[in-house]
Amino acid sequence: MNTKPLNSDAIGHRTWTDAEYRIITSKGWITVSGKARGFFGVHHDQDTERHVLTHLPTGVSLGGAPDPEAPWRAATAVKNMWDWSFTDYSGQPPLESIMAIRIVLESHGLTHPDNAPRWTGPEVVEQLAAAGSGDLPSLANAPAPVETKEPSHG
Repeated sequence: MNTKPLNSDAIGHRTWTDAEYRIITSKGWITVSGKARGFFGVHHDQDTERHVLTHLPTGVSLGGAPDPEAPWRAATAVKNMWDWSFTDYSGQPPLESIMAIRIVLESHGLTHPDNAPRWTGPEVVEQLAAAGSGDLPSLANAPAPVETKEPSHG
């Protein structure tokens, strides 16, 4: 049994480095060639002609854009917005942070296909590897946050 974390060989580069890594798509898991830095990967999807930003520890897309530079700029912009080392649902950002991250990604031109797999729950890998993602929540379609007064973490 392989207990090595997903994409562990691609994670942790300090500069954008050539890498192969696994991603989850609406058709299942595939291996792509791209560039990796930190907890992010960027590859060109030839089917959609988009340059896609992926969260390497989960293999889930954060969005894509026609502009090849957009995912790299977006990764730089969001890298300090959360601890991206999480490998399952329990480590994903809370809704308020997801909304802020989504705004930043969109400001860099990244969008997310409606049928793409998303972070969905504790059994994310099993659900994503199954037939499809349905109407599951994600960075791409989370509802608008409700304004709340929370203590500052600064």
